[in-house]
Amino acid sequence: ILAHVDRELLESALVRELLERLGELPETADGDAVRALLEGLDDPALVQMVARLSLGERPQPSESGTRAQLRLLLEQQARRRARRLQEAIREAEARGDTDEIERLQAEKMRLRRDIPEI
Repeated sequence: ILAHVDRELLESALVRELLERLGELPETADGDAVRALLEGLDDPALVQMVARLSLGERPQPSESGTRAQLRLLLEQQARRRARRLQEAIREAEARGDTDEIERLQAEKMRLRRDIPEI
């Protein structure tokens, strides 16, 4: 799942860092994931965020709810990428760079086609 999230499009540096650290955890860390995560953190703000999230009394998320939230995140990221690509296309058009326009348009089409199924 983490592989589908484009960290560059996340606005929060803490969330980007958290996702990077989560991606570094060994697959076997399931039961001790929070402990393994906390052991590798140096940033006090990140430690506090992980502690708050892991200790908070929240109902366990359902698989369908988690999938829906992840799908929403990926769709938002795709829209952001599409806006960036559209801006780059406008700039390439202003320069008259037809090769770049074609490359960017192809990338935009791939973006629409390749939203992963979650």
